[in-house]
Amino acid sequence: MAPIRAQVVQGGNLAAVIAEAARRYGAMRYQRVDPGSCHCSGGSGNCVGCLSTPIHKTFERVHGLNGRDGTPGTAITTPLLPGTAGNEGSATIVVRYHDNTEQHYSSRYRLELLAFDVEDENGDGVFEPGEHLFIKRIRIRNNGTPVKMPLQRTKVWFAPVASNQSQTYLPPSIPAGVSVTLEGSIKVAIRRSDEPPAPGTRFFEQDVLAVKAIMPWLNRELPLFEFSRSVDIQYPIELRGFDFLAALAQGSTNRIYNKSAKPLGSTSHSSRAVEVDISFPPEHGSVLSSTDEWLNTSLQEVESLAATTASTLQQTLRVHPDAQSYTHVMLQIDLYLSFPLQESVTEPGAPSEICLVQRNFLRIQISPHHTFNPSAAYLLVTNPQTKRHRVQALQSFINNELKMNMDQWNIGLYGGLQYRAEEGELSPSNVMSTYQGRTIIFDGDRFEFFKPGERSITHFLDVRALSEASLNGTSCLFLGCLNDGACIGLITSLLNPIPCRLSHVLEHVKESATFSSESEMLKSIIQTKLVGSPSFTVYTIPVRARWYQLGKPRGKAEAKRLANYLRQNLPQERFLVAASETEAFCSNSHELISGESEQAYREPCVEDSSQHGNLVVFHGSPHQVSMIATEQQSLMSNNAAVQPSNAANEENRDPPPTMTSLNYFEAFVIVKSLPVLRRVDTLWINDIGGPMARQSACSENAYNAIYLSLLIDISYEIRTFLHKATWPNKISLPKKASDSERWMRLHIPTLATLLQHPQANKPDTLPRQIVELLQYTVASCRAQKKRHIVRAALMPTGQRRDQLRKFLVHKIDSLLSQKTFSKRDISKFHSEAKDLHSLLHSNKRNTHNVITGLASEWTRTSEHTFTHRQKSGAQIVPTTTHCTQLQWEAEWSKIEASTARITAETDNARRNLGKMILDTESPDVRVELLASTPV
Repeated sequence: MAPIRAQVVQGGNLAAVIAEAARRYGAMRYQRVDPGSCHCSGGSGNCVGCLSTPIHKTFERVHGLNGRDGTPGTAITTPLLPGTAGNEGSATIVVRYHDNTEQHYSSRYRLELLAFDVEDENGDGVFEPGEHLFIKRIRIRNNGTPVKMPLQRTKVWFAPVASNQSQTYLPPSIPAGVSVTLEGSIKVAIRRSDEPPAPGTRFFEQDVLAVKAIMPWLNRELPLFEFSRSVDIQYPIELRGFDFLAALAQGSTNRIYNKSAKPLGSTSHSSRAVEVDISFPPEHGSVLSSTDEWLNTSLQEVESLAATTASTLQQTLRVHPDAQSYTHVMLQIDLYLSFPLQESVTEPGAPSEICLVQRNFLRIQISPHHTFNPSAAYLLVTNPQTKRHRVQALQSFINNELKMNMDQWNIGLYGGLQYRAEEGELSPSNVMSTYQGRTIIFDGDRFEFFKPGERSITHFLDVRALSEASLNGTSCLFLGCLNDGACIGLITSLLNPIPCRLSHVLEHVKESATFSSESEMLKSIIQTKLVGSPSFTVYTIPVRARWYQLGKPRGKAEAKRLANYLRQNLPQERFLVAASETEAFCSNSHELISGESEQAYREPCVEDSSQHGNLVVFHGSPHQVSMIATEQQSLMSNNAAVQPSNAANEENRDPPPTMTSLNYFEAFVIVKSLPVLRRVDTLWINDIGGPMARQSACSENAYNAIYLSLLIDISYEIRTFLHKATWPNKISLPKKASDSERWMRLHIPTLATLLQHPQANKPDTLPRQIVELLQYTVASCRAQKKRHIVRAALMPTGQRRDQLRKFLVHKIDSLLSQKTFSKRDISKFHSEAKDLHSLLHSNKRNTHNVITGLASEWTRTSEHTFTHRQKSGAQIVPTTTHCTQLQWEAEWSKIEASTARITAETDNARRNLGKMILDTESPDVRVELLASTPV
């Protein structure tokens, strides 16, 4: 409408404006006749009488343009500075007294708390819950104006008493800069403990005690009261030093100690009751009460206990004959003490009560007695921490799978590995000597052993006793001991138990063990090995100067050369070689030999000018001695557990629970720890008449484990024999059959045991596992590495591997011919043995790795895990070694120190056992223990 208005402004009339608006909005210029009804009659047409519709429209002018911006202002350039400080003011505090005298002070009062003392109510020197304490000798210094104020204190363990005794007042005036000591005291109550003490700990709390100053008429707290004292809250009595048997647990002892400065007990001057309540689970045993009755609980009352002294209480326990072995039960010991003779904090006027001040639980293991079974193949050495399910798993596998028996010995029950000394016996015998030719399994759990503290089984093994037993055929399995740092050192000492100092070697060397050359000594050792009984022997050979050494031989170099010589000729034996200097050797002879002139014992060192000291050779344990240590691991595993494989009565027998299942790896090492002869017997005899034909035959799982363990041992013996050799790399093989048998017993003892078994001479069927074992034996004699192949091609003569293979093939063919094998069967046997090995394929070239893969597959582990989860004596001390004199002396000193420590600890344990063990007439009752502890 803006243009229309513009026209009006420019001079148009109203009629023109209306006409223009009508034109733009499409208005009718004249009246139209509607042929139909109009709006008045309800139609859609228009008539003259219809009302007009008003139209409203708003018109605005266009906004004008904005004006120009103004000029910006100018910034302030004059800086603003703070004003000048005024003069220091002063204030004076005027105190006007009733006599109108005035005293002026430059500052207000400043009271400072310097110190205070704390005393208990009954004077025994112990702040215990339920009694009062007093804050005395409060020392305050005034740095300003004296005032009067009350003092009080409230804390977690402290509560105010409902009287004026909970506060005190300062003197009317304290001069400025003067310190005063208040004559009054503040009485504070120690709250009682609302919760019972934590089991196994004595009650001890510590709280901070402080005071505060308040102006009564202003109710204002004064500052500078920052001094505080720490108060130890405890009971005046406690249980100390428990002497009890951690294994078999038929006895306990406890000692009560009075820490206060006053006597306690029902008959003492304080009349404070002290009671000890001992309870034992009724399903496992009972305790002897004061009325000589076997009950579940026993209440003992202490009549009188002098100040700062201890009293010993003794308690006899009895274990039920049908109690489960290796069950850990808790013996509960509660100590009760009556409150001090005073009003109760919460209930004034209440009588004295008895409260529980200490509670202890003694973890006790129920263990069976040792009973020697002549048919037992295993001895399990347990300790107070051995778990019940672990023993069940081991026993289940040995009894049900191997069809063998197992004895048990608890080191905590007997205080060591020695039998209890009989009457008139000075030194008791060691249990390991009883099980020669068997397997001893040592549980590796750590446990508390009387006074020395935490120990493991490696701390109780006498090196000389155990090495002597192992030399006579005893195998050792350290189950879960490999993580113990002392285990490797123990096995090293067991394999080479040095009998004496190197400087005192003449005392132990006999004339028959002294040789002039290494070849003479070697011949004697071989003959003794074949016809004599095994023993640890020390040999000596004089060190002689060689022509290229210009008369100055080096003992260390000669010791190294002799060690290499023995390693090449007797690879299955262990020797320790060291050089002893001439001066030390002769001077020690002077000390040891008596009854002869000085010239007699010095002649050997003077007459032979070519002798420069001696080489000392110690003959240790051979490789056939079995010592295995394994890592600590979870015993049970649902996906790797040895399940019974005996088909007999399989349908009528429920599967064993998971808690009694042994994992395959530990099952394998248990089988491998059996002596070689026992495993060979099982391999030959178990298969007669078909698998599982006899009721006493072991299971298929155990049979396969025996087969794999022998396979590993024979393969290792062949590797050791063929390890290294000097030129011309030949073997001096015997020609006679009798000599060849002795030669095999010397160099390949496990294979010799298998081939020379009495069952091998019988014309019957050869078990399939023995056939496969012999095939792998032949394959182990072939080239195992690339360098073996290259050496065989470049030096076709003097091949030890080929010599040994032909020798063993001849022995194996003789065995097969005695059995039901025809020439065709023998040819097939060798064809299958050849297929087990390949020079071109690396996965079949190394036969020992192939055998390790079979064993790891049986144990459900990887080859790396199978190899590194265990360590045998052959891995720890693989061969003959040489050492220096210092190393020899250090090893001997370590063995002697270990023997002395074991003797001292076991003697102390046996003294404690002698005090705590009572003889019983009834065979059903295992043991009754009476614990006793000196005050």
